[in-house]
Amino acid sequence: MKERAQLEVFHENLHFTSDEEPNFSQSSEFLVTDDGEHTDDDRISHFVDDVIDDMYDDSKAECDDPENYIEREECSVNISDSPNGTRYWIPKVPLKFTPVEGSVFTSFKEAQAMYERYAEMAGFDTRLSTLKKVKGEIRHRYILCNKAGKAISRSKKTVDDEDGGSSRRSTSSSLTDCKACVRFKAIRGSGSYIMHKFVDFHNHRLMEKEDMEYSKVRRKLQYPEKRFINKISTANIGPCTAYRLRSLCSGGRRRVRGNANDFRNYKRDLRVYIGKRDAQMLVDRLEKRKKNDPNFYFNYKCNERELFTLFWADDVAKINYKAFGDVLVFDATYRTNRYKMVFVPFTGVDHHKRSVTFGGALIKRETTECYKFILESFMEAHATQPKIVFTDQDLAVQAAVEAIFFESAHHLCMWHIMDKLPIKFTGDLLINTDLRKRINKLVWNTYLTPDQFEEQWKEMIQDFSLAEHKWLHDVFQIRDRWIPAYFRDLPMCCLLKTTSRSESVNAFFRRYMHPDNSLLEFMICFETAMDDQRYKQRKLDIEDHTKTPFMKTELPIERYVADVYTSQIFKDVQKQIFKGVWFCGQKSLTTDGPCDEYIITEKNRAFNVVINHEEKNMQCSCIKFERIGYLCSHIFCVLKFVGVNVIPDEYVLRRWRKGALPHDIYKKQQKCVTENDVKDELFQNAVSIVESCVSRLRGDTGKMKLFVDKLEMMRNEIFTEIPNEPDVNSNHQIFKTYLDVSSPEKVQVTVPEGARNKGCGTNKRMVGPGEKVVAKIKKKYPRLCRMCNKYEFHDSRTCDLNPKNLNRKAKLKGKQKITISSQSEEST
Repeated sequence: MKERAQLEVFHENLHFTSDEEPNFSQSSEFLVTDDGEHTDDDRISHFVDDVIDDMYDDSKAECDDPENYIEREECSVNISDSPNGTRYWIPKVPLKFTPVEGSVFTSFKEAQAMYERYAEMAGFDTRLSTLKKVKGEIRHRYILCNKAGKAISRSKKTVDDEDGGSSRRSTSSSLTDCKACVRFKAIRGSGSYIMHKFVDFHNHRLMEKEDMEYSKVRRKLQYPEKRFINKISTANIGPCTAYRLRSLCSGGRRRVRGNANDFRNYKRDLRVYIGKRDAQMLVDRLEKRKKNDPNFYFNYKCNERELFTLFWADDVAKINYKAFGDVLVFDATYRTNRYKMVFVPFTGVDHHKRSVTFGGALIKRETTECYKFILESFMEAHATQPKIVFTDQDLAVQAAVEAIFFESAHHLCMWHIMDKLPIKFTGDLLINTDLRKRINKLVWNTYLTPDQFEEQWKEMIQDFSLAEHKWLHDVFQIRDRWIPAYFRDLPMCCLLKTTSRSESVNAFFRRYMHPDNSLLEFMICFETAMDDQRYKQRKLDIEDHTKTPFMKTELPIERYVADVYTSQIFKDVQKQIFKGVWFCGQKSLTTDGPCDEYIITEKNRAFNVVINHEEKNMQCSCIKFERIGYLCSHIFCVLKFVGVNVIPDEYVLRRWRKGALPHDIYKKQQKCVTENDVKDELFQNAVSIVESCVSRLRGDTGKMKLFVDKLEMMRNEIFTEIPNEPDVNSNHQIFKTYLDVSSPEKVQVTVPEGARNKGCGTNKRMVGPGEKVVAKIKKKYPRLCRMCNKYEFHDSRTCDLNPKNLNRKAKLKGKQKITISSQSEEST
C-alpha cells in the first residue's frame, strides 16, 4: 500500500505515448481492447514498470554480496533487499536457459515452453495472463509468476454471529503480488513473437529442487499417466485408486506426475469432452468400425433423435453363435451407465462349459417393443434362431420371444418359480411337512415322462389338500414351459434349466463397468470384458492341446475320449465311463432281428439300451445324449461288453470337440488396426524393451549406471530435436485416440434422459413378501445356535458366548464408565 501511494503521487508527472504496451493484469483473466486506447489503469501500470526497472537495477548492484548467495545443484539464487526493506529472490539459471530480451519465437507455444522450462529450473510456477487484441488480432501476450496478483479478501455471514455482521473466512492465499514476468509482442503477419520484457526477481522464496514435485509444472500429467488412467478405468478402477497403484508401481509418489486431484481432474475433463455428444459419438464409433470391418453388425433406433435401443455383435460373436447357438439365455442387468439404460447381454455355453457372449444390447425401456427390436436385430446379425431360449417370467420378454423366435422352444427359469414357495405357502405347511421336498423332487426330476409327472402331481395335491391353491394351479397350466419332463426330447434341453448363467455373466460385466460410465466408456469396458472372456477361452483351447489328462481306467475308449473332447467335457464323460465299469451291470440281453436290447442296472434302477446294427444307432431310456450331448454310463457299459473302443462320430457332437472353433478365430481383431493402434503398440514395445533390459542389469550397478547414462543421452538428443511437447499429447488428442472417434460437428443422436426401469421407483430397498414370511418364521420358531447348542432366537454370530460379542460389550462398558466418571467430575 505504501508503494502504491508513492506511485500515485508521481502519476501527474508521467507522459505516455500511444504505442506503449499495457501492463499485465494481476488476475488470470484476459484484457481485450479492440480500439487500442489506454486507460488510466494502463498508465499507472507503466509507471509500475519503471519503478520495477529501477528496483531491478538496485538488486543487480547488491547481487555480489556473498551473504545473499544460496547454492543449488543446477542454479543459484541471489537474495537482495530493496531500499524500502522488501526482499527479492533472483534465480541464477544457466545462460542457455535464461530468457533474453529480443529473442524471436516462431510461435507463442514455443515461447511458453521456453519460459516454463526456465521456471522449472528456477523453482517457481507460471500462468498465462493478459493478452491484447487490436481489431481481433493479438498484439501482446504475457506470462506471469503463479504468485502474481493480490489476494481478494472474502467474508461471509456465520450462524454464530450475534451482531448480524460478517466474519472472515478461515482461508489462505498463495498470491504475493510478485512482479516476475515475461512479455511477448506479436510480429504482424508472421505468427512469430518477440520477447520485449523480462523481469526475473520474485518477492517470495523459490522452491528447492527436492520440493519441485509439488510444483504446477511437475503436476502436469504426461502421456504415460493419462494412458494409465484410461487403461485402468476399463477394469472399473477409479482415478484415486489409479493414482495409488501408479505410485506403488513407480516406486513412490515423488516419481509420479500429478496427485490424486490431478488424476480426478483428468477423468473429469474426459467426461466434459464427451458431454451431451455421447450417443452421437458412440454411433459414429460403431459406424467407423462397421466401415472397416464388414462382418461387424450394429443397429439402433431413436425416438425423436433420442437413442432408444442399440444392438451390436462382432465377427467373433457370430462365429461363437454358429458353434454354440443351440441354447440362448438373456437377462437385463442394471446400473452400467449414467443414463440408466438397461444392458442386455446374449449368452450361451461354449465347448468348455463356460459362458460365451453372442452380442449385447442397450434399451431405454423394458417394453415389448424394445425387446422385439433387439431380437430382430439379433436375427439379422446371426441369421438363425436358437433351438432353446431361457428367460425369466417377464411378460414383455415372453411376448417378444414368441413373436420373433417362433421356431425356438421358450423355457422359463425354474429357480425364479421355485423361489416363490415361501411366499405362496404360509403357516406350518412348508416347515412341519415334506411338501417342499416332494415338490423339488418332482419338479427337478429329469427322468419322468409327462404322464408320470402329472400322476405324481395329482397325488401330491390330494395328499396336502391343495386343489384350491391358485399359485399351484397357475404354474401347472404353464408346466410345458418349465418342467423338464415336457421338453426332455429336445436336444440339449438340460444344458440349462435356469437363468443363473445369465446372472453370473451380469456379475462378470459389473467387474468392468461403473454406473457413472458414459456410453462410450461403457462400450470400451464391454470390449475389455470381451477380450478377457476370449483370452480365457483361447487359454483353455491351448491347454487342451498341450496337456494330457489322468486316466481312471485302462479302456482304449477312455483315451479316445481324451483325444476328441475338451478337458471339461472329458471329465464329465470320464465319470460316465467309470460308472459304466464299476457301478453298472448287465441284467439281460434280448435280440430281436437287427436290434439288441440290454437291461442295465445302476443303483437298483433298470435302464433299457437298444442298439440297432442296421441303422448303426444307440439309445438309452435315460436319454442323456439327447439331454446333454454325450453318452451315458449305461451305453458305455454295453460298449465295454461288446468290445467297442471308439465312439461313433455321430455321437460326438462338434460343439464339445476340441476343434469346435476355427483356429483363425483368434487372429480376428475386434476392431481394425488403425494408426493409433500402431502407435500404442510401439509405445508398449519401447516400455517393454526398457523393462527387460533393466531386469537383466539390476544385479550389476556399474552396467546399470552406464545404461541410465545412455538413456539420458538419448533423451537429451530427443528433447533437443523436439524441444516442445507435441500436440498429439494434448488432452484433446488423447481423448480422441482413447475413444477412437472424433468430436462430431453436428449431433443427430442425443443421449437418453429420464430412463426409468423396473424396480427403480424408490431409493430404499423394498422388502418382498417372501422375506417378510421368512422373518416371521424366524421370530416364531427358534433355531439351533452352534455356539451355545440351544434352540434360541439367535445364531452363532449374535450369541452372547461369541468372543467377538464379549469384546464388544467390554468396550461398551468401558466407554460407559468413562462417560459416567467424566460427568461426575464436571458435577463436582
